[in-house]
Amino acid sequence: MLKSSSPMSSREVMDGALFSPRKCSPDQAGQNRSVWVRAFIRMAAVHIREQRFGDAIRTLRKGLAKGRGGRDKVLMTLIGHCYYHKGDFVNASHAYTVVCALDPKSFEERKCLAQCYVRLDNDQRAIEECRKIPMRYYFRLGMADLFATLLERGSILYSEIPESILCEPQILIAQALQRFRSGKYGDALRLMSFVPPKQMDENDHYLMAVCHYGLKRYKSALALVNQMLQSRKNGKDISTKARCLNMKCAILYQIGNETEAKEVLQTFYESLNEPDPVTWHNVVLFHAPNQPQDAMQDWLQLAEELPYPSLSNLVLFCARSMEFDRAVDILQDNKSLWEHVPQELREVVEIILSTDSDPEVAGERLGEFAEELDKIHGDIQNEQHEIWQSADWRFSNGTAFAREEAVVQYLPILMSYAKLRWDDEEFETTEMLFEASAKYCLKNKIWRTNLAHVLFAQERYEASASLYKEIWDEAKKDGILSVQAIIPANLAVSYVMTNQNKRAEEIASSLELNLKQTEEGNGVRSESFILHSTFS
Repeated sequence: MLKSSSPMSSREVMDGALFSPRKCSPDQAGQNRSVWVRAFIRMAAVHIREQRFGDAIRTLRKGLAKGRGGRDKVLMTLIGHCYYHKGDFVNASHAYTVVCALDPKSFEERKCLAQCYVRLDNDQRAIEECRKIPMRYYFRLGMADLFATLLERGSILYSEIPESILCEPQILIAQALQRFRSGKYGDALRLMSFVPPKQMDENDHYLMAVCHYGLKRYKSALALVNQMLQSRKNGKDISTKARCLNMKCAILYQIGNETEAKEVLQTFYESLNEPDPVTWHNVVLFHAPNQPQDAMQDWLQLAEELPYPSLSNLVLFCARSMEFDRAVDILQDNKSLWEHVPQELREVVEIILSTDSDPEVAGERLGEFAEELDKIHGDIQNEQHEIWQSADWRFSNGTAFAREEAVVQYLPILMSYAKLRWDDEEFETTEMLFEASAKYCLKNKIWRTNLAHVLFAQERYEASASLYKEIWDEAKKDGILSVQAIIPANLAVSYVMTNQNKRAEEIASSLELNLKQTEEGNGVRSESFILHSTFS
């Protein structure tokens, strides 16, 4: 939020005119200023125009040495600006401190001093300097950027921000970021709706897209992302384009259009000389099912640059392949990187890995998640009642979405625990686990797919056919060739076993299905117990 171009621009130094927040000139600084001071300022101006701030500082210090013993306000202000643009915020703060001591009413320089403290992560000192500036000057000095940065960091409360800048776009955006980080996407969008579109940049539009994505409003998110991609400015900026395309692929992935998502991302990936870590990770994610060993190797290489989700996906992929020992070894070798993965996900992964050695732990954790989901389920009813009574129903924070996030954590543990029962051929126990979780996961495709497998394994073909058909109908929207072969295969078998041969033939002919691809006997594959991979 804090602009790197402040407190000065080299374009403000032209033909000896002083650059400073006030843009004063030698004549404005006082007619009695000696000719040699103006000469040093003009020489420094040449260096500044050429971005040679070190030379400018040396020239200005020579002027100080011949002047008032380092107590010339204009020269010290220029030195502070040069240090600031060099990135030497310590020396810049020293220069601004001298200026403020020479003239306590140098409010613009005091703002610059506060900016230095922010750059040095000394927010408390920055706040102290801001409070020394009369509030009537806040709007003219453009203090909103500075307060917005402090608000984003949590160093200052919203109630502590002066009223004169309370409704400035920077403050509203900073508030929206706070709401976004706490998962209150609806509140974030409400605040962003008060920001004039002309005062938004690509980061602000992206924030809105991510909020819509978090609320499962994929059409709105996709519209914003496409708008950003069509912008000429964003089209030339590779980093912004990469961010937008990855978001677009995530949206397409979520709405079931995996083929298009893969094509878009692959085309962009191939156009890059050096792909960014997120794009590389997501390309690997698409190819992981067909090239598991290559995917794990790539994620391991990416782990240092992008611990989350590369390392977490690598470990989850090992768990999915039942390579628990390998997963544990990876965690042991990357302990410091593992700390960068969100705590909730770390807990889920560690529980999954413990199911092999201590199934009781997984069972207990399942119970804890079930209690949490029950509580959220109850909160949903209250929220829905409030939404219908509120004029702001469009911006609901969505307790239902909190449940979705809890299910994302709950589901891998359920799948791992159910896999243990499955391997022991305890199909009835496995079915009971699914029945107990039905009210949380009924709409989840992975959950329904695996429940269908469980019913199929017990030769309950009518029930399994019903579930498989729902999944098959949904999957066909993205092209039948992209559907896992196990689904139409088991559906066809279920139809055959329930004397619906015509339907079975239709499926086989539409897909050119080779029933030999499935395991002989019942066609159930253990890898159907899919663990979620994070799509960055």
